[in-house]
Amino acid sequence: MMDLQRLRRTLGLAAKERSGQSLIEFALVAPLFLLISFGIFEYAIVLLTYCNATYACRKAARYGSMHSSSSLSPVTIPQLQAMVKSQLFLNSAITPVVNVSYVTPTFGAGSNTVGDLVGVSVNWNQSLQLPFMSSSSFSIQSQDYKMINR
Repeated sequence: MMDLQRLRRTLGLAAKERSGQSLIEFALVAPLFLLISFGIFEYAIVLLTYCNATYACRKAARYGSMHSSSSLSPVTIPQLQAMVKSQLFLNSAITPVVNVSYVTPTFGAGSNTVGDLVGVSVNWNQSLQLPFMSSSSFSIQSQDYKMINR
């Protein structure tokens, strides 16, 4: 009987002594867990932004391929640039650079005529907002080419 009571006291005492251990372990692991969590969120935002840029370029190139200079409603370069910018959901501080070019199928200088290619590209610098790390930026860019057929 005495040994059982001693054992309970010993275990109870040991549990009280270890109560601060979990707090220290949490303090050591929490910053790493938060850094990984915020990194996953930032990566998801960057991936979403890149997919959005790809979609905007593809949509503008398709529109440009359907409206050649001989069509009923020919498209101009500023119209394509405005179309890309309207499709992007970016922070107002970010200004994307949109380039539109017309090239021949052999990649010579072209025009807005049937058989040539319309190329739309967009790029901008995006910064990461990870806590505990210095802010760094990288370039997001996308481009698409379509053959003008109407």
